[in-house]
Amino acid sequence: MGNEKQGDPRIAPCGNYCGGCNDYLVRKSDDLERKKKVASDISEQLGIKLSPEEAGCEGCWGGIHEVWAANPACAVRRCVDGKGFSSCADCVDFPCHDYTGLFPEDSDPFINIIQIRERGADGFLSAQSSLEQA
Repeated sequence: MGNEKQGDPRIAPCGNYCGGCNDYLVRKSDDLERKKKVASDISEQLGIKLSPEEAGCEGCWGGIHEVWAANPACAVRRCVDGKGFSSCADCVDFPCHDYTGLFPEDSDPFINIIQIRERGADGFLSAQSSLEQA
């Protein structure tokens, strides 16, 4: 991805808050039990076999991408990257049909985009800091 405007990796292009996601947080962890739990949860949710070593996501702007997280085929991600934006919050066309087809107005990512527009990314991240775990 060639986006020079990529913002904080805790904010996905769609507005998902990666900083509160166990799959994102476990990437920085050496806790094998935590990795086992995350791998088990993802395996159960998606019906795939995932080992603890495979668990962990760097977010959409990171370098590790899997079909269950930070999928490079995501239309929202491709759109944001193609326009050189950090997230959909930068786009005058938000909310577009492609976005609302994936994220309804009451979804966390949609609400997050609104908050990022109102507060800026730094203000949004400050408000979300209580969700982060070490």
